[in-house]
Amino acid sequence: MRLAPRGIDVTAVNLRNVKPSDRLQDQIDKKIQQEQATERAREAARTAKAEAERKRIEAEGIARANKIIQQSLSDKVLYNQCLEAYKEAAKAHPVYAVPCGTDSRGTPVIVDSGKNQD
Repeated sequence: MRLAPRGIDVTAVNLRNVKPSDRLQDQIDKKIQQEQATERAREAARTAKAEAERKRIEAEGIARANKIIQQSLSDKVLYNQCLEAYKEAAKAHPVYAVPCGTDSRGTPVIVDSGKNQD
């Protein structure tokens, strides 16, 4: 330094009210905006990845549940559930028809619960 030969040793300098030029300030502002845009893009990518993972896990759970249901249902179980549905429907509606059966076509059953049965 220029002051060292004169016996002056500078250990600290306090700078106040130092303003960069307008051009430098614009460059600094642009750099900050770029960094913020990059961070927003990273956060959006993290959010999208987390959402995709959540949806994948949910879909796998639904697929497993459907497979369990598929393996446990038989025509007899479905027919029994159909009959239970008829009983519930008969409470609200005196006449109804619902396809139900153990074959692939399903036999329609028509019930008139308003008539006296012998």
